[in-house]
Amino acid sequence: MVQRGEWLIPHLYLHPQKDVIAFQAFLEKPPLVMWLEAVSMSIFGVSRFAARLPIAILAILSAILVYYMGRQMISRFAGFVASVVFVTTPIIFANGHGARTANTDLPLVFFGTIFVFLTWVVFTQDRRELLPYVGIAAALAVLTKGFSAGTFVIAVAPLVLLYYRTFLSKEMFLSIGVTLVLVLPWPIYAWFHYRQEFLYQIFFQQVLTRATGSGLYSKSGAIFEFMRYPYFREIPSMMDPWFVLLFPAAAIAVYTGWRKRRLKAPIFLAWWALSTFGFYVVTGNHGWYIMPIAVPCALLIGIGADAITEEHPKLMVISGFAVAILVLRTNSTLWAVLLGIGLIICSERNGISQKIQHSYSTKATNVLSHVVPVLFAFALVVALVGGIPVGSGNSFDGFERLGKATDQHVPNGEPIILGPNAPKKEFAFSFYAQRPISSVTSEEIVSLSQETYIIVGPQTQSELSHDYQILYEGGKYNLIHLKPDRSASVAIEKRRH
Repeated sequence: MVQRGEWLIPHLYLHPQKDVIAFQAFLEKPPLVMWLEAVSMSIFGVSRFAARLPIAILAILSAILVYYMGRQMISRFAGFVASVVFVTTPIIFANGHGARTANTDLPLVFFGTIFVFLTWVVFTQDRRELLPYVGIAAALAVLTKGFSAGTFVIAVAPLVLLYYRTFLSKEMFLSIGVTLVLVLPWPIYAWFHYRQEFLYQIFFQQVLTRATGSGLYSKSGAIFEFMRYPYFREIPSMMDPWFVLLFPAAAIAVYTGWRKRRLKAPIFLAWWALSTFGFYVVTGNHGWYIMPIAVPCALLIGIGADAITEEHPKLMVISGFAVAILVLRTNSTLWAVLLGIGLIICSERNGISQKIQHSYSTKATNVLSHVVPVLFAFALVVALVGGIPVGSGNSFDGFERLGKATDQHVPNGEPIILGPNAPKKEFAFSFYAQRPISSVTSEEIVSLSQETYIIVGPQTQSELSHDYQILYEGGKYNLIHLKPDRSASVAIEKRRH
């Protein structure tokens, strides 16, 4: 987008679903996230930082949104705990498609959560004037990841059934109209220019293929035969250490809600988490698909923590048991200690607050009531998040170095040729190389008659008959400046004819 001005339709050389290496349209997903990243790269230059910055910002905004939801649904304390849980959940900060990458899943969580929260406020508080904003949020979610936004519609389905009169209002039809006006222009433009190719990539490949399960990547270890990913086995690590606290917290939230006649919020959050998880258990084939459940799960834990402050004699026993399980399961004393301190603060929050009020002035009390929770949250975030390395491992780093070497040694505008067995779908290389890319076979290398920059493996390099200069040695793949002997190439061509 930035280099060639292709802003309306994203293009790339290495398509994730195709073996053809050429400058081609990427129509699998709407372009909103790519637009955000392109704007960032236009400002800060083409770099990993610029590509990841919009997603990191949306992650921070998501945490703020989770806090605001918890505050609106239950209390400020519930929102605070929920936001800390959200940002320290591994599927959010450490997953290959999480907040530290430039993927579409975290933006989908952000815009989808706005849609769900605004819908909750509209229906439960009769705030129909917010319905146009619901439409805007829905449109942004669709423009982020297409049909995947449908899981958030499933989440709010009970609200629609319960408050059907609001759903049938003229304001709701206006909201739907806003969504259509914002969403439809891009797919209409894409269909007009690419016709069947657009329909194939965005619907048949991304929706119909997933619905039928044909031709999809599957990971072994699933409990049921119909599953294509072992979500039940891996969700504990995706939500560690909070997974062990989730079910006790959800039970506490429902119990307290039943006693105080405010059951609506915990039941809705439980439905949101279970319906999203269930949908991807049936249709998903990657771990990061269930990322949206991090929001309702964090809120359930926040509500449970808030309930502990009022029901701690009974509920602290349940929470303490959960912490004991955590210590045995993870062997992480630091995590357990911090969580234990957090539970004590939860249970004695009112008493601590009263002691502070008696010991300090009103101004000092207000400062301490804000500073102490923030410091504790900072310590917990550092303990859980700080040690996780950025990146996807040695493979990613190797292709990043190869791409940067290509950008350094190859003149601007010169094409790069991928030789036999060279990486065909390594997007890190394409991103950092910033050069046109094509490919050749072993037979075609022999007939090259012009100076060429080519990526080959050691075996292919040892078989080259042309003069060449090694510009970068990456071990598995090398960057070579190939200098063919024109007379030899002409002789080869003559023999062929």
